[in-house]
Formats: sequence, structure tokens, C-alpha cells
Amino acid sequence: MCQEVDPSRSSNRLRLVEYARRIFIVQVRGGLNDCALPALQINHERHELSVDWKWLFGRFFARKKMIRTELEDALVSLENELDV
Repeated sequence: MCQEVDPSRSSNRLRLVEYARRIFIVQVRGGLNDCALPALQINHERHELSVDWKWLFGRFFARKKMIRTELEDALVSLENELDV
């Protein structure tokens, strides 16, 4: 299941891509993450999915913040090495 969406529409700011081995990629606006999807239930006939959204978004944005912090720390380290 992979569905392309029009990112200019506000209703299409979230995209979920499922690969063959139940690996899910979650896209929220400009961010991508391969988070687990807690309590996932998919109803293919009704084109619906159910998941613990609060947990998912909490983990999604916490991981995004962690990665940003790691990148900022790496940049500071590199700048310090170049100043030597």
C-alpha cells in the first residue's frame, strides 16, 4: 500500500507507506520516520486505519528532536576542530 498525495492540501500533511515486510514509514509534513505503529489495525475494505496516535506523534517528534540535537552537536564539534 502506497498512496501519493497532494502536499499542498492541508488534509494531506500526513502520509503512511507500508512496505512488504510490515515496515512503515510515517511522513508528517517535512519529517520522515520509521516508527513502530502501536495498536495498528487496518480495515482495507473501509480504507481506514486505527493506531495510538498520541503515542505515535509523541515518539515521532521526540525522535525528530533527538536527531536535530545530535546534528547540532556534530556541527559544533566539527566547527571546533576546524578552528584548531
